Amino acid sequence: MTNRPNDQRKCTIKVKESTYVRFQRLCAALGVGLLALAGLLLLLSLQPTPALADPGTLFVKPDGTGTACTQDNPCSLQTALTQAADGDTIYVATGTYTGTGAAVITVTKSITLYGGWDGTTATPVVRDLETYPTTLDGENARRVVYISGNIIPTVDGFIITRGDATGLGGGPYGRDASGGVYIFQAEAVIRNCKIYTNTGSTVGPGNGGGLYLYQSNALLEGNTVQGNIASTATWGSGGGLLLWYSDATLEGNIIVTNTASTASSGYGGGVYLYHQSDATLEGNTIVGNSANTRGGGLYLDNCKPVLEGNAIVNNTSNQGGGLYFTNSDATLDGNTIISNTSNQGGGLYFNYSDATLTNTVVADNRANNAGSGLYVRSASPRLLHTTIARNTGGDGSGVHVSHWGSVYSTVVLSNTILVSHSVGITVTAGDTAILEATLWGSGAWANTTDWGGDGTIVTGTVNVWGDPAFVNPDAGDYHLTAVSAAIDRGVDAGVTTDIDGDQRPLCMGYDIGADEFVPIPVDSVGITGPTTGTTGTAYVFTATVAPPTATLPITYTWTPEPGAGQTSPVVTYTWMVTGTKVITVTAENCGGVVSDTHVITISAPPPPCYALTDVDITGPVTGTTGTAYVFTATVAPPTATLPITYTWSPEPDAGQSNPVVTYTWTTTGTKAISVTAENCGGVVSDTHTIIIATPPSTYIYLPLVVKDYP
Repeated sequence: MTNRPNDQRKCTIKVKESTYVRFQRLCAALGVGLLALAGLLLLLSLQPTPALADPGTLFVKPDGTGTACTQDNPCSLQTALTQAADGDTIYVATGTYTGTGAAVITVTKSITLYGGWDGTTATPVVRDLETYPTTLDGENARRVVYISGNIIPTVDGFIITRGDATGLGGGPYGRDASGGVYIFQAEAVIRNCKIYTNTGSTVGPGNGGGLYLYQSNALLEGNTVQGNIASTATWGSGGGLLLWYSDATLEGNIIVTNTASTASSGYGGGVYLYHQSDATLEGNTIVGNSANTRGGGLYLDNCKPVLEGNAIVNNTSNQGGGLYFTNSDATLDGNTIISNTSNQGGGLYFNYSDATLTNTVVADNRANNAGSGLYVRSASPRLLHTTIARNTGGDGSGVHVSHWGSVYSTVVLSNTILVSHSVGITVTAGDTAILEATLWGSGAWANTTDWGGDGTIVTGTVNVWGDPAFVNPDAGDYHLTAVSAAIDRGVDAGVTTDIDGDQRPLCMGYDIGADEFVPIPVDSVGITGPTTGTTGTAYVFTATVAPPTATLPITYTWTPEPGAGQTSPVVTYTWMVTGTKVITVTAENCGGVVSDTHVITISAPPPPCYALTDVDITGPVTGTTGTAYVFTATVAPPTATLPITYTWSPEPDAGQSNPVVTYTWTTTGTKAISVTAENCGGVVSDTHTIIIATPPSTYIYLPLVVKDYP
């Protein structure tokens, strides 16, 4: 057996998109069924990609007959492959290409092949993988792509289909390997390709239905690997792809509905990492694959890969519905393992594997026998910040720890949400589970029994029984909400980011589980209250933060020190000295600090007010027309606070607003006058009546003189 060369390079590309973002898209698609999902996933990798023609560029059409392989006189694909030199680029026009012999195309040079060319003479060269699909068709008679040698070729934007490697060998122990893409000791780049309906073997054991890599540090990026089968006859490994001695990087691929074997033993329905394939898998979606023996989604055999940010969903197998590890001390970070099914280890199965898992969601998986979430056998994995929720079936254990022979298991779980199982964790005799900072759930999320078995279970010093308060678990969203009992209850396990790359810790402590709750910061705060006042009076002021959904708790700090309410949003202040007063509040939560100021002007209070209790009108009660009469209003008490305003009705001749007025009437009759007196304390009034008559007549008496006339 040949070991991989020491000078092989390992290519690693980081993925920025959150696992949860991809998984939410996946869950939405699952609503229309897996077949519809598969079609959707196929389309995701087919995006228009512009390209420019450079010197050393060749052009191919299905009916190309030229020999120069120019854009206006394209040649056949085989002609271009023969003429191309290292560094050249071949644009392959839309259409279907078949071949003869063992493979449709054989690549032995460091060249770049682009599918999706529109076939025109337009410049720059137009590529659109959806509109102008380029298909390499093995016709179920040969491999599609064979790449070999110390080369770095790129294959970008092709449909690679109906390949069959039956009888071609090339796999471990002479087995047939990969009807789709076969890479031997080359650092190839396979990008934006649809690799579907390829077969490893139809007569015997098969390896890697869609792709097979041997001693290859290839980069597989943005491909859809769908519906491939490793073997239809017997033993099959790696329905989608198999890596052997290959430190390849798989980034952003969709690996869907592949099958390890349709006949007997099947391992690694989606991916099989075999013998020292210390690959890096980042941001892949591995969904709906099946292996009737082990590893529905992935099978890891004697390797130390890194798996980061992958969504492993709805895969099936006998053991390890999502993943199966054997002799593989893998490193996993930020992966979502949901809705997988098996007899043992619905989500994951660890066999003699001391893997480290960080920020992992293991939820809604099912095991018909034991370990609905995880099954551990003779292994010592370490799980940091894990959300293990609502896994079902079999003995009902979310985590099942056991052993084979005399090799016992010791599992370490730190900052674990372990909720909604019949038994949270089961440990068999001789085995050990060491837990620290565990949320066991309550209410609808409680386990029937938190732990069980005859083994050793150390639950540590931090155990929380409460509601995990997930965002939307029915849609696969196991993020925490603001009321989760997991927030700030964890311990420092040396993990500085969460499943989304958010910083840990963000608030007062580490959160339990895969997600670190991201607080809603206070954006602003405003003070409401009076703007004027007097000494000696208590005034209330209220601080209101925005947005109203800002994460609690919020701490309020008032300056100067209030009379009451410090640290709360409502305070009281009382001032004994006049002047302009400034108060300040600072509101702080996990997300930030904001402040506001408020000004109030304090004056001396007015003197005390003695209210009027009565007013009486004094003046004549009879009179005559044409005569001026004086009336006086007298208030009580005499100490009533001034000023006092007097209002007489009807309008007097003189003195309106005064306590003394004069009235003159020109007509006879009963006359009523009223006065209203008002001061700071209130209003009083009185009415007075006077009868006006005609003045008496005046007589002049003259002496009577009688004269006697003669």
